[in-house]
Amino acid sequence: MAKMKKESIEGKLLALLRSIKLKNSAGYLAGLHKFVFDNGPPFSPFGCPQVKWWFEDRANALINEIGLMLRIYEPSFQRFTKSGLSKFINEFLKSHALDPKLFNTHYLHPQSTFESLFEARSIQDIKEFGELFLTAILSEKSENNGNWVNIYSMPVNIHSPSFELGYEGISVIENDDNEAWKKISKRYLGVNLRHTGEDLRKTQRQEYKTNIWVICEEVGVQSVASHHAEIKVGAFFVVLLSHFIIQNPRYMLKNSTEPWPVVFEYPAISNKDTTSSIGFPKSFVFPVYHDVQILPDDLVSIRKWYDGFSKAPIATRKKLLIAAHFMRSAMTSEDLISFTLFFTALDAIYGIKGNVENSIINGIRKTLNDELWCKKAKQIYQLRNDIVHGGITSFEEWEEMDRYKKEFQSAPENDIWKLACNCMMKFFG
Repeated sequence: MAKMKKESIEGKLLALLRSIKLKNSAGYLAGLHKFVFDNGPPFSPFGCPQVKWWFEDRANALINEIGLMLRIYEPSFQRFTKSGLSKFINEFLKSHALDPKLFNTHYLHPQSTFESLFEARSIQDIKEFGELFLTAILSEKSENNGNWVNIYSMPVNIHSPSFELGYEGISVIENDDNEAWKKISKRYLGVNLRHTGEDLRKTQRQEYKTNIWVICEEVGVQSVASHHAEIKVGAFFVVLLSHFIIQNPRYMLKNSTEPWPVVFEYPAISNKDTTSSIGFPKSFVFPVYHDVQILPDDLVSIRKWYDGFSKAPIATRKKLLIAAHFMRSAMTSEDLISFTLFFTALDAIYGIKGNVENSIINGIRKTLNDELWCKKAKQIYQLRNDIVHGGITSFEEWEEMDRYKKEFQSAPENDIWKLACNCMMKFFG
């Protein structure tokens, strides 16, 4: 891909500033943005001024174009999602509106006669201003590109000593491993408030009823780092559970009485932004009913999968991460929705547009080398079609259910779990 010229980005940035109006003379109410600042000119001494501007219809499209151009121009921006880049640019505009190096703050006053943010620039030379504005964006990204740790609670029935996975910045820390928590707390602000200390029974870790926590260390802007951590930890849970479900299907059972997971996010001590957060990720992991004990032999199998994953082409890794996303959603859903999401995961791994059924069957055959699974998969595909095309509202309504159970001595709603887990775990052999 050709290198993006900075002049092209600067031109789009100037077009964006022209599309941000300081007056609502043309009726841009749908694009209204309001925000406040602390004391500062030209609003002192009134305090907490409110700034308003309006987006023209093209403004959001320009932001998306600028985001794409930034990803080409500066590779580190590739860590952003499309929505993450849009948010970053919007927040940059708001946080730098009162930067006197960029804008004449008097021009932003409600009584000002200036029509657009472009007209409020501090430097009248357009080329010089464009260069300065782009430099400020790149600098802002660099300054906010810090280290983060995301700490996820795991279901209470999963047990393991602390260990480092060795891939994806993931490790596992046992709830009462004080030494491991102290090491983390030395690098990340706020971790010690909830995860270390002598009074462990009074900490939030005890409140959330878990024996182990999955730690994922990420680099980037907070929102992007959080998103990547959730994808990685979600995939880890899918690989972990797939490993155990292949050994014993009882691990598919859920415990509805146990709490769902929580995630804490903390910045590195060196970060400029020291904001921490707590969240409750939806469709993340399900509380397993039976005890899961992660032993050394289990780690060998899991690390073998990650070794294959780390060496795979980018396109393959992306497919597997997407499949894992649908699998963890399937694991936390029920009945037809769960079934459909598991099949969507298989489609993500093997599916080829225009030849979905054959490509999935051939992919399963290549991965598992088992014709019985291929026969089941053909029937499961037909069940999937009846579900998504409005033919049935429950498994009992499927006309082929009795024949399936008689032929395979199993149920398709269970087999889809096993099939997806086998294909995920055995993808690299």
